[in-house]
Amino acid sequence: MSLFHKDFDAISEVDLQLLIDSGIIEGQHLEYKREITRLVQLQEEVAAFANSQGGDLVIGIEEKDGRPVELIGVELDSPDKEILRLSNSLCGGLDPEYNMIRIRTIQLQNDRYIIFIRTPRSWNAPHMIKENYKFMLRTNGNKIPVGTSELRRLLTGRHDYVDKYEKFRVERVIKTTEHFQLPVPFIIMHSVPLSAFEVNRSYPIHSLKRELNHAILGDDYKSSTPTINAHGTIYKKLERYGPLIQGGHTQLFLNGIIEQVSNYPFTHSTFEDLNIGLLNFFHTAVFKERLNEALEHNWITYKKIRMHEPFFIFFSLIGIKGIKGFNRHPNMYGKEPIVLDDDLLYGPEILIEGLNDTNKENAVNSLVNFIWNAFGFEREPDQL
Repeated sequence: MSLFHKDFDAISEVDLQLLIDSGIIEGQHLEYKREITRLVQLQEEVAAFANSQGGDLVIGIEEKDGRPVELIGVELDSPDKEILRLSNSLCGGLDPEYNMIRIRTIQLQNDRYIIFIRTPRSWNAPHMIKENYKFMLRTNGNKIPVGTSELRRLLTGRHDYVDKYEKFRVERVIKTTEHFQLPVPFIIMHSVPLSAFEVNRSYPIHSLKRELNHAILGDDYKSSTPTINAHGTIYKKLERYGPLIQGGHTQLFLNGIIEQVSNYPFTHSTFEDLNIGLLNFFHTAVFKERLNEALEHNWITYKKIRMHEPFFIFFSLIGIKGIKGFNRHPNMYGKEPIVLDDDLLYGPEILIEGLNDTNKENAVNSLVNFIWNAFGFEREPDQL
């Protein structure tokens, strides 16, 4: 047990006392300190968390051999000034700087304060402490200096992550077409946490199955009945209109990856196309709305499973050669969307560092503008 998977703003004195009553020792995501002695030591702690899997630093708890003994707190004349002082030191004391560190104070019944510092895993690791030029890692409840081989691994971590994702994407596209039998064209979108390809990374997907949303991207009918599989939970839906097949699936993986596959945003141009099973238009008029809904579902899912590390969104269009953009008023922008001459299109890699509305809006706009670029527009037409 640790506090790392609990809502940062909801942690109270009751939660802190429970750590003591339960004898929760320091671990991969948790460190206790009686008081602040030297700021460089705090910088080492947050750097170790940022370079590893993230974690919480709790200042104001007496500990012995890593086990919390007493909730003492620290005296603060101005909690807000202390938060500002620590924020400037911790965020600015690392190279590269890291501004995702969160700090708050929790007032105790004895009128003293706990200083609670949460450091998410960093996508831009490794971070060095500027004052002493050290690189630190968190392992087995301790911070340790980084050796040469480990530093090399950290420096190549982004490249390895992308390589592993590319192999994963190919496998999932093949499975979608061969096993799930979803005909092209279709969209495949992945939300992939930084730790997704590490051994033993797992979230409570099975136990929360009924609480998590598995709606398929672009589907008007939002209810779903997911089933458990070896990877996590999945909801599949295929609808047949004569020879035309539309649908997709949403797979929630135990390692935190969310996969959304769908050909619902694609449509047919005529009744004859419906009869012969053609999907030859991309419905740009409703895609943005459906994408916004899909990302909102993903945000809620990550909050429920307590996944709060950075993640990337990867977006791909598969089998789309010959597809044309479509909207309700095709001539209102002075020109019509072009017909795609590529069979595969990979969208931009979008980093999400926090589950907030601004990041979601930016992700939606980036993906929508990517679609319009493909159809020959500088950006979404109503922004021109």
